[in-house]
Amino acid sequence: EDRAAEAATNGGLTFEQTVLAKRAAAKLRSKATKLVQLKKKHEEERRAQEEELKRTRLKELQEVNLDLEEQESLDQVLANDLDELKELHQREMLALNILNERKREMQLQALEKSFDDRRDEITLGALEEELD
Repeated sequence: EDRAAEAATNGGLTFEQTVLAKRAAAKLRSKATKLVQLKKKHEEERRAQEEELKRTRLKELQEVNLDLEEQESLDQVLANDLDELKELHQREMLALNILNERKREMQLQALEKSFDDRRDEITLGALEEELD
């Protein structure tokens, strides 16, 4: 507008040309303003998309972290269960060893009794023969 007014005062433009120049300048300013607004809007949308992407990524990372924590917790539970099973196995093996030892003792006692019975029979038989 300033240029148009300056040109009109300098006598370079007619009144109509000045009015047209002012209108053209106003349209250019309007379009420039709209362009600036569109750029701002585009920038805001881009920032909003970036923020949404950040939130989504953070949420995904938190879920992965939770999954890892759950897996670590499950691993710990399984490790504890394994330790308990090992302890149970050791107790069972100890009990089995004790049972086997008692079985051997009973077999040995049975053999000793059998030996003693046979010795007594032989001794008794020898005494009977002496008496006869």
